Amino acid sequence: MGVLSSHVDLYLCETMSSAREGANAASAARAADPDKPLWVAWTLHETPGTGLRSGESLEQAMAAVEQYQPDAFLFNCTSPSAITAAVEALAELTDKPIGAYPNSYHVPEGWTLDNEKSMGGRDMEEAEFIRYSQEWLAKGASIIGGCCGIGPEHIQAMSRKLKG
Repeated sequence: MGVLSSHVDLYLCETMSSAREGANAASAARAADPDKPLWVAWTLHETPGTGLRSGESLEQAMAAVEQYQPDAFLFNCTSPSAITAAVEALAELTDKPIGAYPNSYHVPEGWTLDNEKSMGGRDMEEAEFIRYSQEWLAKGASIIGGCCGIGPEHIQAMSRKLKG
């Protein structure tokens, strides 16, 4: 990572599915460049309120990266409903910036990042993405974006609505 230092604005450890994974990535980023901002983004279990995909709680995830002093905490590569519950919970645990960047699809029951089930589900419409974005802002998020399937049209529509 040291070769990246002069070419990056921040280090984003993203799609961390366990506390240990987040800690390992944060440790490597801080060892390579302790002065750049560090953001940690976790992927969540699809059942809202149940923590990370590993089954660990948000408290456990936060404790694992605490010593690396991340500058922001985010959730990505997860359904918007799971992110909504997590943003609300995380706002009670930190005063640092919180972010949300969901997948565009609502996944069927039992789907995980590493299985071979058909995605199925349905894609999130722009209006729905805007509603979720507004809810996340109201619950304490200040960084909003998109992951799998969220395209420029989603971001543009959200930006227009939130600015207007």
